[in-house]
Amino acid sequence: MLPDFDLVGSCNGILCLYSTVSDDPLYIYNPFSSSAHGKELPKLTVHDTNTICRVVFGFGFHSRTKQYKVVKVVYYKQSEYDFSGGNPEAFVLTLGTDDDEWRRLGRIAYVLAGPASEATVECRLHWKSWNLGDEGVVSFDLETEEFQVVPGPKDCSSFDHLVNLRGNLSDVELSSDGSVGVWVMRRYCVKESWSKEFAIPSHVPRSYSMEGGAPPTRRKKNGIKGRSFKVLWEFKDGKVLFLYRSKCVVVYDQVSGGFEDVCIRGLPQEFQAFVHMGTLISMDPVSNTQHRA
Repeated sequence: MLPDFDLVGSCNGILCLYSTVSDDPLYIYNPFSSSAHGKELPKLTVHDTNTICRVVFGFGFHSRTKQYKVVKVVYYKQSEYDFSGGNPEAFVLTLGTDDDEWRRLGRIAYVLAGPASEATVECRLHWKSWNLGDEGVVSFDLETEEFQVVPGPKDCSSFDHLVNLRGNLSDVELSSDGSVGVWVMRRYCVKESWSKEFAIPSHVPRSYSMEGGAPPTRRKKNGIKGRSFKVLWEFKDGKVLFLYRSKCVVVYDQVSGGFEDVCIRGLPQEFQAFVHMGTLISMDPVSNTQHRA
């Protein structure tokens, strides 16, 4: 259990974590390794930390360059009561290089939804953006280190979060009746290739209704800690794994239309969930040299 940390991303069995108390330092950590401790990453130095309003993160691996990179986008306070920040500045850290330090990429024009990128597709990190209207997705190329607008599906106002489903960028649409629509981009960066692949009917898990709990209301510095619905994974047989109100993990069967609660002993009343493929390799290939897989 790591109660004082939140996830930036999971890649090749390696987790990138940041402290919920402060944005620095970040850590990389392999929960399946023999080491009980993560490796602390270099801190980012900015001119005046008191002006930082929030920070948005990203973590990923590029299959051609064999490099892991961490991205930070810093938003600065524009007034005393500014809670979203402005004048964003992007930085990147390439892991396993001789000059293991943050590099400034410059200012960007996007208001990224935090706290971290939600989907990695085509070796690009992806975030929702608050200031692009229908073009509501921004990507970061892990090789060229360039930000780019990715066309979203139709009116993006009702879309909640991004997810990688079977290698495709997907966007989850929440409806007022509690149902969920899942849109998939079959050809990357081609707006016309977006289509609604399936829907998940409104469902309240039995374990949640027995608790009678209210949705999570706790917030953290860089964004909302919990959301009402989060799609996690689509299995080959079409079953969909999702998280309900940060309290219940559920499987939806697209064929039968049925739901199955996933019972996991020892979980706290409220938790986060993400997809992680474990590995027994050391973190040395990440922190000291380039990945050779």
